[in-house]
Amino acid sequence: MADQVTAAAASNTARIVWDTADKFLRNVVEPQEYGDYILPFTVLRRLECLLADTKKDVIAYVHSLGEMPPHLIDIAVRDRFKLSFFNVSELDLATIASVDDNVDKSLTSYVAGFSNNITDIWNAFEFPKLVTKLASANRLHAVVKHFSTLPLGPDQVSNTAMGDIFEDVMYRAFDKKGKGAGAFYTPRDAIKLMVDVLFAADEDSLVGESTLRSIYDPTAGSGGMLLVGQDSLKALNPDIKVTLFGQELMPSAYALGKADLLIQGGRPDAIRMGDTLIHDEYEGQTFDYVLSNPPFGSDWGVQETEVRKQAKVDGSRFSHGLPSKSDGQMLFLAHCASKLTPAGKQGHGGRAAVVSNASPLFTSDKGPNAIRQWLFDEDLIDAIIALPTQMFYGTGIATYIWILDTNKDKARQGKIQLIDGSGLWDPMRKPMGDKRRYVSDGKRKKILDAYRDFEYADPNISKVLTPEDFQFIDVPVYKQARLATVVSDEAIETLLERKDFTDAHAEALRSLDGSPWNGLATAWPQVAKAAGLKVPVTQVDAVMKAVGVEDDNAPVAVDRKGNPVIADGWKITERVALSEDLEEHMRREVLPFAPDAQWDEGAAKAGNEIPFTRLFYGDGARLLKRVPATWTVMPAWAIFKERGEKASSEDVYLTPSQQYGVMPQSEYMELTGNRVVLNNASSDTMKSVREGDFIIHLRSFQGGIEASDIEGKVSAAYTVLTPVMTLHRDYFRHLLKSEEFITELANLTFQLRDGQNVSFSRFSRMRLPVPPLEEQIAIAERLQSELAHIDARQAEVDRLRNEFSSLRGSFVTGKKQVS
Repeated sequence: MADQVTAAAASNTARIVWDTADKFLRNVVEPQEYGDYILPFTVLRRLECLLADTKKDVIAYVHSLGEMPPHLIDIAVRDRFKLSFFNVSELDLATIASVDDNVDKSLTSYVAGFSNNITDIWNAFEFPKLVTKLASANRLHAVVKHFSTLPLGPDQVSNTAMGDIFEDVMYRAFDKKGKGAGAFYTPRDAIKLMVDVLFAADEDSLVGESTLRSIYDPTAGSGGMLLVGQDSLKALNPDIKVTLFGQELMPSAYALGKADLLIQGGRPDAIRMGDTLIHDEYEGQTFDYVLSNPPFGSDWGVQETEVRKQAKVDGSRFSHGLPSKSDGQMLFLAHCASKLTPAGKQGHGGRAAVVSNASPLFTSDKGPNAIRQWLFDEDLIDAIIALPTQMFYGTGIATYIWILDTNKDKARQGKIQLIDGSGLWDPMRKPMGDKRRYVSDGKRKKILDAYRDFEYADPNISKVLTPEDFQFIDVPVYKQARLATVVSDEAIETLLERKDFTDAHAEALRSLDGSPWNGLATAWPQVAKAAGLKVPVTQVDAVMKAVGVEDDNAPVAVDRKGNPVIADGWKITERVALSEDLEEHMRREVLPFAPDAQWDEGAAKAGNEIPFTRLFYGDGARLLKRVPATWTVMPAWAIFKERGEKASSEDVYLTPSQQYGVMPQSEYMELTGNRVVLNNASSDTMKSVREGDFIIHLRSFQGGIEASDIEGKVSAAYTVLTPVMTLHRDYFRHLLKSEEFITELANLTFQLRDGQNVSFSRFSRMRLPVPPLEEQIAIAERLQSELAHIDARQAEVDRLRNEFSSLRGSFVTGKKQVS
């Protein structure tokens, strides 16, 4: 109850700070810039109140030191008064506000009186610029007078309560600035979860009067992670000595962070300014705990030269691999791992909690693969926790916490725990930016309990695996063609385009129609020779290609050299975990659907990924939960193949639409009133669509797959799927537009910033329910009947609405009287 009263009081004070100051800034400062003014003045008033009791003595003492260098004065004051900063100006806000002359000069002089070790705060806040703007608008005196009356002294407001006030004011500032403003501020509920899990493994080692611990944040922002981490450690052991270290690139965030730490009794040099990727301000140092929320999907092109230079040094923080230049998250992840204290003789090591989006889990580029492999090989990954979506101010996408550890408990060694906290959230009373959910104390405890219970945790939200479960080989899988010999007119026309193939060759070749295709390599030269015709080797290959037609009843095909002939358009890549036996996997997952399939283990490529969503929800779990025994469950690759044919210039340009299906773009524009210019892209860059094909936009998946009843072409951005088995199109049209399918496919997407993508290889491994053909037809007919019924009812509703509209017009204009 006391905590709730304190929090309510802090929130009320923050509201007074914001609302009252708002009155003086209106029409002078843009609303999105309110925080840029309110935060520095809040900091100034708090610092003033903290120094009030000792200020006169400090001024007298500093004057007695004469011309001593500023940095030595800082040390002398700290030793004598136990103050990490001070002010030697005779002025204060109340004095400045007592007169309305030269307020700007007085305020500038007052701020200049602060000790040398915090002058950079005012520079980072661009305080002189703020003073000039308020003075020119004749608002500075009112603002100074207002802040001079705020009760922000240590007796009225504790350090913790002041932190809450500062956080509340920052919330309001971010809410005004909009979506991007919260990029350097991590919500407290997320931080509390991070530190609870981080310290859970060390609780026994944190007791004792002489216990020392260090916390580091390379993307410190406003310092929230450092402060919450410190508070949590002190709650576990009030006698613990905690030293904070941070680095921040953005000047405004740096000023906020340094000021927030000062406000709550921190060291002035706890946060240093600089670009962590270019220069590590704490090079050579390691820490007990590392906390970080690096930017998602941030381009590191500016830092590229220095990062690549460092990557060439063996054993350096970036030597294990470099991610794509468009996303630097894994650089920060590798940096955090490199800053952990190595395991010591007494068992204590370093632990980190790092926030990321889904990309570092499974981005398949060479660099991310190498970084993950390094983390696996060093057994550094202790746990990964999925957070609820809509947890952060600047993005609503899925996010994760990586827990790293250089000295795992014996029971956790060689294992990685995945915890699904995505469903453990409560709604916020008032959303802030993209943040609409928070993790309450009760939900946080459930996640913490799952971490502590480890292999005995609720299997619905926790899974314990080994690094080998996340490592795999991508094995090329081929299907050997079955070909019959069909000497058609089209085949002859194709061959006659060759200079070495004449009408006489054509007449001789027709005699081989229906003969075994595998025997053509011998039979065709013999027939041609008997007719007195020459047959070069290249012609033999051309003839076999031209007259070979797929026939499921034919023997498996081999070329003239005896090599297997791969079925046209049939090639998949099967992902097999290192923890699985390859032969057993193929017998279970591939051969039941493609008995003729062959694979080349020698051409397999090694990789790794952490398919978090798939491990918890499976490939098609909602689709397959109650599949009847008479149905077949098949991977998508056994049902569809990707059509790779290029379009011709004569093909009609098509527009797939979730609302209207697939139609010519001209008709779509006429129907919707959309004035988009018809696509003029070259047909060479477009994909052919045939009747019965299915079309999906995998690069930016929005939901559903459209079936095409017409032929034409679509942009290369689309994936065109063509059935490889007999199926009822309308059944699959309904299946692939069902909520269950869309949800499962969405689980395979990976989100970069706010976009969603799913690779064709991921889709192709998705398992789908396939009823017998007659049942497919029955299901489709029933659904079509229901749709017709709905359409009829909708037409009746539309008619009634029109009648009502007419009736309303008659009554309100007096044409009709109410009887």
